[in-house]
Amino acid sequence: MHVLLLRPVPSSERFGLGPFFRIEPLGMEYITAALETAGHEVTIADLRFGKPVEYYIRSARPGLVGIAGMHALETDNVLELAARVRRASPDVPIIIGGHTASAYPAPFLSRDVTAVVVDDGERAVPRVVAALESGTPLTAIAGLVLRDDSGAHVRTQGELGTLALDAVPRPSRRHVDTRRKEYACLAHRPVWLIETARGCPFRCSFCSIWQLHGRTVRERSIGSVADDFMAVGDDVFVADDLFWYHPARSLALAEELKRRGVRKRWILVQSRVDLVARQPD
Repeated sequence: MHVLLLRPVPSSERFGLGPFFRIEPLGMEYITAALETAGHEVTIADLRFGKPVEYYIRSARPGLVGIAGMHALETDNVLELAARVRRASPDVPIIIGGHTASAYPAPFLSRDVTAVVVDDGERAVPRVVAALESGTPLTAIAGLVLRDDSGAHVRTQGELGTLALDAVPRPSRRHVDTRRKEYACLAHRPVWLIETARGCPFRCSFCSIWQLHGRTVRERSIGSVADDFMAVGDDVFVADDLFWYHPARSLALAEELKRRGVRKRWILVQSRVDLVARQPD
């Protein structure tokens, strides 16, 4: 099956913030790698650049469309995009995933949307594709929220288990490399994203990550992360929800990068002041 993955144009682009913070769709690159491993064809369309969604619908003729709902402020953008996809291709299944959609699926279940993914996309999307190809109802696929015949929102049943991040194929970055020079963070470009861990144990009132991951943290192996650092360019944004959660692991990563001779010009991480303050060295 040919799957079309769409990164919407967020409202921040219209306010002129795009040139200062426009990062690659790493989650879609991971999903693409999982789909390609399963033998499917994928097109990633970052709609912040160039062509409209209707072009990709015509050229890819997808059997499934996935849309990223990464931030609450992008909800309207996501729903508008789903409506455009539905007008261009009335019968194609449309699924939505990403941080905000997975944490708060209800606002995304418009009449144009088939289902919202509330599981890791690398696991859920290949299962959705397999179900569509075999004619299996999506109600049989764990990790989704959809509407039943009455219009009520229903979370599908089934044991999800914990997805080990080392079991996920490395991200398929080649789909966005033609736009690499346009991916930026602050004054740095081009910027590459790397994920070393997923989740956060803290329960901050301003954040939804703890709800999405159940206050758990999953970490990739040091060797796997070091491989990623070796494969990307000089300016790196580590997209972990919480870096430095285990200081010993962070130091072990630093030692492994040093051993391999990996040097970067700039690295940005997201962490907590208290965690950093406990490690004055």
